[in-house]
Amino acid sequence: NWSCVDDNIASIKLAEKLGYQRQDDYEIVLLIFDEAMNLAESAYRHLLAGDYHEVIKRYEAFFQLCQKPPLWAYLDIARAWAGAGDEKQAFGYINQAIENGLRDRDELESYPELQRLHSLEAWKEALERMEALASEV
Repeated sequence: NWSCVDDNIASIKLAEKLGYQRQDDYEIVLLIFDEAMNLAESAYRHLLAGDYHEVIKRYEAFFQLCQKPPLWAYLDIARAWAGAGDEKQAFGYINQAIENGLRDRDELESYPELQRLHSLEAWKEALERMEALASEV
């Protein structure tokens, strides 16, 4: 028996490599009593479903409650803004993620919602800024 969440691609691939076969899908219900984390979890589920406007709404409320948001929150809302077609907002959050410590270019480039931004000058500038900050360390 092997269980993992549906977006844990590495775990799924490992299970398949070991010969496990997918049998059942089921929903996991999380009880999160922290309002900010509840908003973030809900936003992430909407992100996986491609419901970008709900993601934005929830993360905007999340950011109001968090004094120091984690990097993944900046990336998730950037993905949502890009998915909703607002490049300016997407780059705003990408740049905030970089300013707050994002240094993993591969991660940033891996998100499908951000793919269409790769050809823009602002993308090149963001990557250059990330590399410059990484070299300062």
